[in-house]
Amino acid sequence: YKRPLIAGISQKHADISILTEENSFDEPVERILGDIRIGFSESHPVYVIPRREDAIVFAKNLLKSPDDTLLLTAKGSETVVAGPKRTKRPYNERTYTQCLFETSVSA
Repeated sequence: YKRPLIAGISQKHADISILTEENSFDEPVERILGDIRIGFSESHPVYVIPRREDAIVFAKNLLKSPDDTLLLTAKGSETVVAGPKRTKRPYNERTYTQCLFETSVSA
């Protein structure tokens, strides 16, 4: 079962991990995130934020230094978030993050 293994990789390479939706299809997002969450040690800071846009804003607000790095995985080239019953929510991570960071720089 690969979900807990994903946690181990994140824990090894990140100071903080934030779990969020990807493409859940017909599986509840909370179950997927819970399956990943159990792979982390109790000492590793992990946040579970189901809606991807909210998770990115949260992560952006954690950045304190120009040396801090934010790594977003899984949705870079995709244009939708696939959900239950073949639903597709429009979502472009490149555009979303570009707008989010440009807005904060000019503000």
